[in-house]
Amino acid sequence: DARATFFLIGDRAAADPAAARRIAGAGMEIGNHTWQHPDMTAIPPQDIPSQFSRATEAIEAATGRRPTLARTGGGTVNETVLAEAGRQGLADINWDVVPFDWLHDPDTAPTRALLMSQIRPGSVVVLHDTFASTVDLMEQFIPVLTGNGYHLVTVSEMLGPRAPGSLYGSRENGP
Repeated sequence: DARATFFLIGDRAAADPAAARRIAGAGMEIGNHTWQHPDMTAIPPQDIPSQFSRATEAIEAATGRRPTLARTGGGTVNETVLAEAGRQGLADINWDVVPFDWLHDPDTAPTRALLMSQIRPGSVVVLHDTFASTVDLMEQFIPVLTGNGYHLVTVSEMLGPRAPGSLYGSRENGP
């Protein structure tokens, strides 16, 4: 009964809309992770709008749902990025806990240790479903969390509605 928010990269959702539909069909929230996952603060400003809009279009075409949340590649944001997200009706969500699963693949021990030491009630944790080791770790770790009284919910269920152009969390390891 764990729920989560999946931030989908637009070109991948366009390439495999059935996967996006499966995620949405499982009751998960879908967010915009830009069209190609660039560092949004390093691309030309004129390219920022299409990174959001193309991803939104692909996600909506695949799932029938228009995302209201976004996460940029690497969590990189600045005022220009946030302003464009706001124009497109997106609130930017970063994280409170980052267990660096992409660095530890396939060794789950460091990721597990970071999760155990950092997670707190109300944490937004960034993980990557593209690594089999992370998926395996979640299969093991979700029962530990629920056994300790945690309820895994979507970002919107936990934080409530977010104003377009707002930012939650940071790029830092926390809490």
